[in-house]
Amino acid sequence: ESLPACQACALHAMLAISRTDAWVAGGSLDGALLWHWDGSQWSTFPTPAATWLYDLAQGGDGTLWAAGIVQLQTATGEVVSRGALLQFDSREWIPHSLPPSSGALYAVVELEPGVIVVGGDNTLLYAAHTWSYIATEVAAYGWITDLEFTPDGRLFALTTSGLLFEFTAYSR
Repeated sequence: ESLPACQACALHAMLAISRTDAWVAGGSLDGALLWHWDGSQWSTFPTPAATWLYDLAQGGDGTLWAAGIVQLQTATGEVVSRGALLQFDSREWIPHSLPPSSGALYAVVELEPGVIVVGGDNTLLYAAHTWSYIATEVAAYGWITDLEFTPDGRLFALTTSGLLFEFTAYSR
C-alpha cells in the first residue's frame, strides 16, 4: 500500500521491525513526518519539536528513536537549526532534551538500553542521563550521516565525504 500523499515532502529513513510494524520518517514544508504501518494501513504520528527527521533506530530492548533537526526563529527573526531527538513510548513520540549546541542530527544508534550515540554536526553520547561530546576527527570529512553495528557488535560511522570509520571505544 502507498504512503499517504504529501506536498513537497522528502523521506529519509525507514525502519522495518516486522511485516506488521514499520516506520517511515522525513519532512515537508509543513514539518517532520512520521508514518507507521500496522500491516493493513498507514497512520500519521505527530512529531513534536522536530522539523525534519533523518534516521530511525530500534534498541535491543525495543525502544524506538528518531533523529533530525528542529528549526527555531530567534527574537531577531534569525532561523537557527539544532538537533531533534524523539523517543517512542508505545503511544507517542516524546522529545528528548539535547545540549543547546548539538547541531543537526542525521544518525542515531542505541548501544544498550538508555545509552545512545547520535551523529550529525557533532557526535554525542547519552549515558547515565547525561550528554557528552565524543571527540572525533571527522569534522574535516563532513558530518556523520549513518551509524551502524556490524553483526559482531562493532560500531561504524559514515560521513558525507564517504569516510567510514570505527568507534573503537564503543561496541555492543
